[in-house]
Amino acid sequence: MGTATAAEASYIPTPQGSGDHIGKIALVDITMSSSYATGGDTVDLSAIFPNSVRAGVMSGYVATYWAELVVAASDAPATAKIIAMARSDDAQVAATTDLSAVVFSFQIWGS
Repeated sequence: MGTATAAEASYIPTPQGSGDHIGKIALVDITMSSSYATGGDTVDLSAIFPNSVRAGVMSGYVATYWAELVVAASDAPATAKIIAMARSDDAQVAATTDLSAVVFSFQIWGS
């Protein structure tokens, strides 16, 4: 199973919630794994969003791929799947493909 890594590049606080649940929109760079998993690489976002991830939008494309961020159901702890697609035909990348040199940037909303 592929596990991607996340690094927060910057963020904007949002007025959603209160206390520990004040939200933010963060620009997050996600580096894919060296063995892509069918159905998407899992990424742990809890260091950036300790409570939950609400939504994410890809903020740019890389030369060969685009990606979709799928959040866990019911505002579960901050994990998500990153599904990588080939730009040439919009097909999901084949299992075990080495995507470790691929970094996707997402704008992610959570708390």
